[in-house]
Amino acid sequence: MTSGGAFDDPFWTFPVDHQPELSPIFAHYIQNVAVEIADIDGPASKGLLRKVWFPMCMTSPATMYAVILMAASHYCVMNPHKASLFDLLALKARALSEINVELRRSDAGISDAVVGAVAKMAAYEAIFGDPDTFAAHMKGLQMMLKVKGGLSTLGLNGLLERMLVWIDLNACHLIGREVHFGNGEYPTMVSFAAPDPYHFAGIQ
Repeated sequence: MTSGGAFDDPFWTFPVDHQPELSPIFAHYIQNVAVEIADIDGPASKGLLRKVWFPMCMTSPATMYAVILMAASHYCVMNPHKASLFDLLALKARALSEINVELRRSDAGISDAVVGAVAKMAAYEAIFGDPDTFAAHMKGLQMMLKVKGGLSTLGLNGLLERMLVWIDLNACHLIGREVHFGNGEYPTMVSFAAPDPYHFAGIQ
């Protein structure tokens, strides 16, 4: 797929405002960020970030803007000559705004999509942003999980739980913090042999 490619959809089915400059970002995410990762996919599946996670993102502006922010930041590092095309601060502000909109919807409760959005924002801060802001997002995730009943209540057949534990492990390894999950307060059956900084940050 070339830059943009199938993502240059004239009907724009993504749950975000139509911005033609984002087409290569969607393509970059699918090609270079949402890759097969054995720890996340598990032993019996492959490509779950594309097959399961991304379709859920399509249902939520909050999650999709968080994904776009992560993908655009990665794209700008890999293509510094094109970095001026994207307003990363505006994308970050929009992602946070959409998360707050979804959290204020009292009728909907705390959805898996908004949990995924906050997890992505935490990962973004660990890689591209600020460790203290990362910690704030992780505290928010902990509060959400208490309301939902723990990591094991998350959906996508265990994928979202694996993603959160994986993000927590790798982000804390990257910035030198203690992990937030896998303890008595936030138990999980998910464990990984070691951090995977290459796949987590995606930048050599």
